[in-house]
Amino acid sequence: MIARTSRIDAGRVALYVAVLAIAAICLFPYLVMLSTSVKPASELAGEQAWLPRNLDLSVLTDIWSEGSVMRGLRNSFIIAAGVTLVALACAIPAAYVLARARFRFRDGFMTTVLVTQMLSPIVVLVPLFETAANLGLLGTFAAVIVAAAAFILPFCVWILTGFFAAISPEIEEAAELDHCGRLARLWHIVLPLSVPGIAATAVYAFLFGWNEFVISLTFLSATPDKWPVTVGVFSSVGQWDIGWQALMMTALLGTVPVLVLFAFVQKYLDRGFAVLLGR
Repeated sequence: MIARTSRIDAGRVALYVAVLAIAAICLFPYLVMLSTSVKPASELAGEQAWLPRNLDLSVLTDIWSEGSVMRGLRNSFIIAAGVTLVALACAIPAAYVLARARFRFRDGFMTTVLVTQMLSPIVVLVPLFETAANLGLLGTFAAVIVAAAAFILPFCVWILTGFFAAISPEIEEAAELDHCGRLARLWHIVLPLSVPGIAATAVYAFLFGWNEFVISLTFLSATPDKWPVTVGVFSSVGQWDIGWQALMMTALLGTVPVLVLFAFVQKYLDRGFAVLLGR
């Protein structure tokens, strides 16, 4: 009994050590960003050290007084929320049909949907730019939201199809006997049972929209007041120098909303991935 208890304790200690090591590796880049953002310019130009010898918080007051960070966070939220809503609005009905309908070449179609996720936005950036210009959408959030949602849509369809397929069809058949239509079954039965899966998909779509850079830089280059955080960070790179303090502080502040989002939807993510992996 003593030997068994010792083995259990040793395994628990090893697990804690591994978790702490992984956490330290994940947090290390953020600590470097924080250290760099509060270093004086003289220390950045001279001999490098992990920790600043003197604190310089002027960069925080400068970017806060300019309002660029808050404006960038607001723009990023608008784009990310728009991408999430558009992607879910299109992915939910498509995934429901793929989960319930049986037709020829269904598996091939699902594979094609996933393969399209491998395309980079850069491949079709020029046609997208010309389309947005012809429609008069350059410099608008709508162009970025629709284009980014189109790229994340195949993955959302693929993920939601797995969640909808995990719901027993017998539940819908019982509702059909009560003269419940297809849309009513989707709204009142399937969607409430798929909240964890929808939440996991929404988080992925939101992160994609929040981190979007190439499309925003292309469509919003002439409207700096609509730049998201990603483009704002890129603007810190000048022709002759790089504003490392502003760059690191802006990037660090840009991660805060994502951390808050994960804190609120963590339980839904755990349940959603548990359902998907348990299929």
